[in-house]
Amino acid sequence: MSTEDKKGKRKRRKLWGWISTIIGGLFTLVGGFSALVCCDGCDLDLESLFNAWALIFMVGGIPLLLLGINRIRKK
Repeated sequence: MSTEDKKGKRKRRKLWGWISTIIGGLFTLVGGFSALVCCDGCDLDLESLFNAWALIFMVGGIPLLLLGINRIRKK
């Protein structure tokens, strides 16, 4: 494998690392915001719906965030 191929592969890996970091960060942010939303006058169903959405976004966002950071830092 030539050095140009290695450099191109490294650039693509870093690009996908940045993309997954941004998407994972947004998912984590939305999940955290949904977890913090408090419905004082709402019934229990709406509050559990917010918690379910928060869990789904956090479960999807945190691994994407960590994977992206790992790809960016890898040499």
